[in-house]
Amino acid sequence: MAYDLTDERVLGIEHAARNFIMALETLFPSAKGTEHLDWYAAVQEAFTTLIAAVDALRAPDLAEALDLLAAAEASVLTLGTPEEWPDAPIIEGWYSKRNAFLARHGRDTAAQEAGAAERGR
Repeated sequence: MAYDLTDERVLGIEHAARNFIMALETLFPSAKGTEHLDWYAAVQEAFTTLIAAVDALRAPDLAEALDLLAAAEASVLTLGTPEEWPDAPIIEGWYSKRNAFLARHGRDTAAQEAGAAERGR
């Protein structure tokens, strides 16, 4: 059975995914057609993963959506920290919203970030 799409947790994950997609869209012009072809590839991979995360919200396993969000983060984090990116304030805003959401739902954001960084190596 799919999650209730009016459930605050589900809407929070979907909102976070969509915010991350919008933040990545701001990086797209910075990456495309420049020497930063690795950025272009990472952003493209993150889009694909985030679309899968939003789709996973309609599946019975909410953890899968969270895992896919973490995978999308990891694909972008391999390019450096958000502070090093040209559009850092937009990305930072997404991270603060994401961390607040995870904290409200009992997720350890430090452990999540460590896991994402480890997967990105």
